[in-house]
Amino acid sequence: LSYTMDNGEPSERGVLSITGADGYAVYRGTSGDADAAQILATTAGTRIDDKTALPGTLYYYWVVATNAVSASEKSDYEVGFRSLAAPTGVSATPTSGAAAVTITWTPVEGAVSYTIYRATRNNSDSAVELDTTTGASYVDESAASGRTYYYWVKSVGASCESELSTAAAGSR
Repeated sequence: LSYTMDNGEPSERGVLSITGADGYAVYRGTSGDADAAQILATTAGTRIDDKTALPGTLYYYWVVATNAVSASEKSDYEVGFRSLAAPTGVSATPTSGAAAVTITWTPVEGAVSYTIYRATRNNSDSAVELDTTTGASYVDESAASGRTYYYWVKSVGASCESELSTAAAGSR
C-alpha cells in the first residue's frame, strides 16, 4: 500500500499491481482491528479516492487482491485522514461598549475545537496563540483599547489541524 494526502482533499489510496489479480477490495475502519473493517470500495485499478472520509477522523485501510477464483489475505494497514479546512468568514468586531473584540467564523466540518491567534501586525509569523474554544466565536477581553489587532483561527480535529485562516483585523 502507498498513501498520499492532499491538503484538504479526500485521502487517496493506491496499491502496487499484484500479478494474477484482476481487482482489489479496499477496507476501512476506525481502529487497527482488521476484522471490524468494512468494505469501502472495489476497483479493477490500483487507486481509489475515499471521498466519504470525515475530515479530521483517523482511518485504517486494508487491501485485498482478488481474481475469479480467489482472494488474498488483507494487507497490513495504512493510516490516513482527510485534512480539516481552515475556518472561513473570520471577522473581528468590537463588542457593545467596546470592552472587548469578538472574533467569529464559520464552523468547519470535523473540527472539535478552534485555536485563536493574535498579532499587532498583519503577519501570521508574529502571531501568538491566544486561546482555544469549542464554539465558533471568541471574545478577546485582553485587547488594549485603541489598538488594532489581527486574528487568525485554526480548526483542530481529533487527529489533525488546519492551516491558519485568513487574517481579520479588529480593535475595541
